[in-house]
Amino acid sequence: MSGLCKRLDPIVTAWNTRPLQGARYPFRLVDALVLRIREDAPVKSGSGLIAIGVNAAGYREIHGLGLGDRESEAT
Repeated sequence: MSGLCKRLDPIVTAWNTRPLQGARYPFRLVDALVLRIREDAPVKSGSGLIAIGVNAAGYREIHGLGLGDRESEAT
């Protein structure tokens, strides 16, 4: 693993585990972007998923990111 990744790991872990309780988010949005993803050899369609909350001051905050099989309610 590169030195950069080693330095980024604790930052990403802290962001991933930060508490969202206690803050007000009048609006929450979830969206997906269809991407071409290579897993092993074949290239297939997948979705990049993002959850965004708009706080009481009107600023957007990213709550989570992920990959899914497709843009669907289940994903």
